[in-house]
Amino acid sequence: MRGIAIGIAVVLASWAMPVAAQKQILTLFDGACSAESNLGDGAPFVCNSALMSSYSELNNRVAIVFLEKTGSTPVIGVSGVMNVDGNMRVDGVQYEVGKLIPATGRCAFTRKGRKIRAMHCEAATGAPGSERRPTIEFTVTRENRL
Repeated sequence: MRGIAIGIAVVLASWAMPVAAQKQILTLFDGACSAESNLGDGAPFVCNSALMSSYSELNNRVAIVFLEKTGSTPVIGVSGVMNVDGNMRVDGVQYEVGKLIPATGRCAFTRKGRKIRAMHCEAATGAPGSERRPTIEFTVTRENRL
């Protein structure tokens, strides 16, 4: 549960606008990151959950945190805007709680009906030549609205 609390903190910290008057929509996904997932610095990334957050008045603005429920591994968060094609343009990455770093990238979603079954997120942060390129491949086994 500590990992979930950290994940929620990362999601909430990624929003640069006041949200008190808006209804937050949280969805928790159980699943697994693939062996190809990494933090963009050569370190493999392990996760078994993803927490997606959006707000009722800003449904196109989304943040996703990938984490291990035990809280024993790092978390990574991505935020951006959902496009009309149902994929997300990433404009920020968080490697640490409260530290949103400008980024460019995208998250593609595989769906079955209205349910998300897989997520593939890639982003680039930092200056060319010294940038980090995290990649997350996440397969969903269960989706829960919170």
